[in-house]
Amino acid sequence: METSIFEAIVTGDARVTLNVNAADLRDAVIAMAEVAMNKAEREARENRYKPALTPKEAAARIGCSTRTLRRLVVDGIITPAQLGRKMPRFSEAEIERALSTPPMRKYKLKQNA
Repeated sequence: METSIFEAIVTGDARVTLNVNAADLRDAVIAMAEVAMNKAEREARENRYKPALTPKEAAARIGCSTRTLRRLVVDGIITPAQLGRKMPRFSEAEIERALSTPPMRKYKLKQNA
């Protein structure tokens, strides 16, 4: 059974022996780069249209009060996206970033979030 270079590299099949010339290797690298770029573009498109969270929704997602959320913003832990002078909104990515970093003791964040 003959396998393409791309399939052999992606599957990681250790039983495949490859005799590769420079042109084939170049084509395989270009194909893998295109797959990675398409995935990154698709993720960017998906994130672009996700609705922004209100402060109340963001605080609930993090597991804190809106007052604590304001302190996190003032301290620079979380960065809101301003829609107007008094309309802070929080992206899903920003909330995920905040949740992935260990919370500081003074913020008293719930650990179940």
